[in-house]
Amino acid sequence: MPPSAHWGKRPREGDSDEAFVRFSDLSPAQKLERRRQERAERKERDRTLAYFKSVQRALEEQGSGGGDAGALASIVDGFFSELLKLLKADSAFSILRNGTACRVVELALTNALLLHVKSLLYIFLGHICELLISPVASYTLETLLASLSQGLSALAVTDAEGLEAELAEGGVGMHTGSGVPSSATLLSSMAEEVCEHTEDLIVHDIGGRALRSVVLMLGGRSIRQAPLPVRPVAFPRIIGTLAEAVIKAVEEGYGREYHTASPAEAWMAAVQAPPTSLVVQSLLRVSEEGTIVDRCVRQRMEQLTYKGKPLLHHLLIDTLGCHVFQSYLQVPPPTAVVVEGDAAAMRASASADSTASSSEATSVPGGDASCCWSRAAGTVIVEVNNLLKPGSDLVAQTGYVLQDLVLYAPTATHLQWLWRRVLEPRLALLFDVPALTPVLVQVVKRCAFESVALTPPASSGLADNAAQTDIAAASATEEVSHHGTALPADVLRMLRKEAAQDVRYSPVPITFQEVVCTSVCALAKQRVAKGAAQYFLVDAALGDKGYEVARFLLHMHPAASTVLQYSLDKLQRDSLLGVVCHQKGSLFMQQYIKVSALAMRKSAAVYTAGGKADNGNGTADVAAASGMPLMRLFRRLQSSLGTLIYDKYAAFVLEGLYEAAAMPVKEALVKSLVPLYQEMRAQSSGTAPVPPADAETAPPAASEKADAGADETVEQAAPSPTQRRFIAYKVMSQCCVEQYVHRKDDWTKLAERQCHVQRLLRRMLLSE
Repeated sequence: MPPSAHWGKRPREGDSDEAFVRFSDLSPAQKLERRRQERAERKERDRTLAYFKSVQRALEEQGSGGGDAGALASIVDGFFSELLKLLKADSAFSILRNGTACRVVELALTNALLLHVKSLLYIFLGHICELLISPVASYTLETLLASLSQGLSALAVTDAEGLEAELAEGGVGMHTGSGVPSSATLLSSMAEEVCEHTEDLIVHDIGGRALRSVVLMLGGRSIRQAPLPVRPVAFPRIIGTLAEAVIKAVEEGYGREYHTASPAEAWMAAVQAPPTSLVVQSLLRVSEEGTIVDRCVRQRMEQLTYKGKPLLHHLLIDTLGCHVFQSYLQVPPPTAVVVEGDAAAMRASASADSTASSSEATSVPGGDASCCWSRAAGTVIVEVNNLLKPGSDLVAQTGYVLQDLVLYAPTATHLQWLWRRVLEPRLALLFDVPALTPVLVQVVKRCAFESVALTPPASSGLADNAAQTDIAAASATEEVSHHGTALPADVLRMLRKEAAQDVRYSPVPITFQEVVCTSVCALAKQRVAKGAAQYFLVDAALGDKGYEVARFLLHMHPAASTVLQYSLDKLQRDSLLGVVCHQKGSLFMQQYIKVSALAMRKSAAVYTAGGKADNGNGTADVAAASGMPLMRLFRRLQSSLGTLIYDKYAAFVLEGLYEAAAMPVKEALVKSLVPLYQEMRAQSSGTAPVPPADAETAPPAASEKADAGADETVEQAAPSPTQRRFIAYKVMSQCCVEQYVHRKDDWTKLAERQCHVQRLLRRMLLSE
């Protein structure tokens, strides 16, 4: 590999034929000539940079929506024509030493055609390793690869024959008259260059980062935070060749450097170097059953032993090797393991006895050798007591391993086995040790969002920041129903992000959900007499994680979370107000309202007060109103409505209560809001003051506990009077108070339609 000191230096004509002479030793005429030449080069560089900046301004203007697609295509096409001329004339690629120029190239690549991308990669061949170790050009190469991946993905949707031509190694590709070979040919040549210098790249900070992008792109994954391609295109043979070169460099290079006695010892030395460790993790991420990567990386790790124990054991207990262990357990399981595990979970859900017997099995479901998760879980079982013993320095990293074991459990059968063997016996430890509390959150979340299948947001082109914002906004507006309630936007974002990381929320039996919820709430009740709601929400014993646990418990099937639902009735009124006015407490209360509206008692949902069957016409609503959880909640909040309507978090709770509640609760809530609405109308002139922010709020003790999180300091600031009036008017609008005052018949019809929708949702839930 050429030394980095020579990277980007533009050789002058005749430099190779002349001996080096200091500038001070030159004659006056030669000095003038040298200065004239340098001035000419500087002017040329300035002109080139000015051109790049003008292109940048034009692309940004077009990208902001001010121009049409034809103008944008013309700008990009003209820019790449000039760029290719510059690079052909300068074999050292000195223009790519400039950060501004590289950013302009990256901006153009986001809108480039496949031919542009291939042509640029064709020019780069022969200089790939120099680009990989360049501080600025390496990012340009990564963006080029990401754009190539997106272009091939789009081709898979629009032109299958063209994609086949691009994937043929040694072929001319779909652009037959351009003189540029196929994408597979270009990538194969690039991989050959990388393989020649693998030992240098895996220990180089910049080169290692760029090499990871090469690995991910060849494996069909997104890089540079780009959205997942519509149809990922992978290159198994090329990535296999590169994987073999990397593993050979790891074992031979580190063995030669550290004089190791065995390949396993070389692996242990390699995982101590972050660049090398991250490259190995990327290879594991693209590993699939039966591929060359699977054989030379995953199987190699399983075969090696060190000091009489498997290599996986040493990776687990090593501070840095643990990251490789986590990537290993995240390798997707074979399809047969998933199918068999899901079938076993369905059979077990039909009988509680069979569930218990399968969960109490001592061996991992499917056997220790069935998949990477099973081998990793078996290794953890052996060492978990030593890893979690008091005073151990490995508790934090073990917590991350347990989180991944929960999140990447192939099926519910594996999750139940992990719960019985590892988590349930140490449930108190998950409560008491802050480093292990996220494991509890993951367990509850894994059960709560079972069977939710989301695809990560995809794009046909490399997304910039604005495009990613649009994708996120579109995802936020899409509703996904789960257990009869629509998933909140923040939960959807979280699930989509995990879907991009190959997390699969397999179906979990309701019986197991109930076991988890009951165990968690029972342990909380042992510590606080008033139950789980007091422990998680008021005392905030687990901090912010407690709010997440409580909220995710309510996202379970309503029949599984009844223990937590009932515990909310035990809260004192002041404590309840503190929860309602807290950011995360408000999210919990909104989900509680949705669940309570659907999970009515069977006697109230099916039968009327007179014992006659309710056919869905709502005649049971009035009779059962006094015993409904939402009516009880409203009565506890009723006396504080004058304060709650001005609180930005409590406002969402009131709006959710009106939307989900039955007709008696809706009418009672609106009747209580009418005097407040009339008072606000009287104050509309602005002369009368708005009630102070601290009027009728929760007591200081409850507020301090509710706002104990360090990230809550900003939201404790009281909103301005204008903001408070806006919040209050929004509540009045969402609850249709004005319509109730002036057009009560229209309000009644609208409210009855909302109640009808709730009854349909309830009927669907009861039929599950």
